[in-house]
Amino acid sequence: VEGLLVFAKNKKAAADLSAQLQCREGADVLNKRYYAVLCADPPEDAGELIDYLYKDRTCRAMVLDPPDYGRFPQAQKAILEFSVLRKAAIPGVQKQDWGGLPKILTLVDIRIETGRFHQIRAQMAHAGLPLLGDMKYGSESSIALSRRLGIKNTALCAYSLEFLHPSSKERMRFQTEPAGEAFRLFF
Repeated sequence: VEGLLVFAKNKKAAADLSAQLQCREGADVLNKRYYAVLCADPPEDAGELIDYLYKDRTCRAMVLDPPDYGRFPQAQKAILEFSVLRKAAIPGVQKQDWGGLPKILTLVDIRIETGRFHQIRAQMAHAGLPLLGDMKYGSESSIALSRRLGIKNTALCAYSLEFLHPSSKERMRFQTEPAGEAFRLFF
């Protein structure tokens, strides 16, 4: 995982940034956008995922199915939107030796409405859209593909970050491009 982060210098600033992330009314909010490379071809060019996540004892985010919500009162709602930017056939792949591995990689833009632990990785994998290089949440086939391509890092990049400075209230905007090998087909 790579990209932009914002750190608060004190508790008051941290509370302000957290409140900005949770506020979705109006323009004065913290806005984070990510690029991700999926080991899948999404059925739709855009979508919204709404799930409840629970952090288990092994530091893994579990996506809960509706009957389980009541059993995990600590579960938190997680919302993200994604849109397909580009698709790419995996280079150098011969059909006869490909087996059951994915044949398409998809670059998506993701906007999170909530900032939950491993939210993007867990939600996308649960939706059948695992990230390239994700050894923790990936499917058997996405992990096998990642190994075959030599991808050792999760293909997730926080490329855009926008927020109001906690003290000055000045609008701050930062952007970067992914540098990891998982993005080489797209950048």
